[in-house]
Amino acid sequence: MKHYNNRRRQFLEEWEQSDISNDYIFSKVMAHPQLCLQLIKAALPQLKIKRVYVRSQDGLSANVDAKDVRLDISAYGEGGEMFDIEMQTIRPKYLMQRILYYHSTMITERLYPPGKLR
Repeated sequence: MKHYNNRRRQFLEEWEQSDISNDYIFSKVMAHPQLCLQLIKAALPQLKIKRVYVRSQDGLSANVDAKDVRLDISAYGEGGEMFDIEMQTIRPKYLMQRILYYHSTMITERLYPPGKLR
């Protein structure tokens, strides 16, 4: 029981100090279309996006043989624009390769939606 109480206290302390970089908080905040839209407008004002539709922890797969991709947040603009919003707290060694893989998978899924013959 003592171990449980110590672990619970540690968890509560960590939770109280969490911010937007926490995966759970990030996905809950960015799941709100208005907040997500504000982020996209701040990052890409030239796009003049008016509304977005948001999917949290969106799974994509280029084909049955490809590695699945799990996007933190994917948002879709009214004009068909697709946005991938990822939270990175460190710079992974292969970040550029990961970004390119995610985006190529997004493009492939747009060209060949699931269920559509290739």
